Amino acid sequence: MNKKGFTLIELIIVIVILGILAAVAVPRFTDLQEDAKKGRLKGLKAAVITAANIGHAHCILNTDDTDNCSNGYPKTEKICAFLDDSVSDVWCDNGSTENKIYFSGDNDSNCYVSYKNDSGSISIEIKDDGCK
Repeated sequence: MNKKGFTLIELIIVIVILGILAAVAVPRFTDLQEDAKKGRLKGLKAAVITAANIGHAHCILNTDDTDNCSNGYPKTEKICAFLDDSVSDVWCDNGSTENKIYFSGDNDSNCYVSYKNDSGSISIEIKDDGCK
């Protein structure tokens, strides 16, 4: 009698191998969303730098524009006025010392780009402690 098929041992070995592969692969794929958000923040930082440079040119050409400019750069609370035309899907949390720029739809309060103009010395940083 010739029976075709797999033995119980062969099936168990295949299931164990699939389990090991799944245990290795799943953690790699769960970090993809976090990595994607951090990548979007890098792009947003580049856009904020560009907006600051455009604002810097504006401030140099319009030295009497003290409403929007401080020491040749956009004021902290005014950077989004320069950013709105070039980047869609962002919103700004305007503060007097720090402007937080978020992507629309993100609920991560610790996942943003920070812009500060402290007496003409600008600071643009990514805050990605809470990107999930």
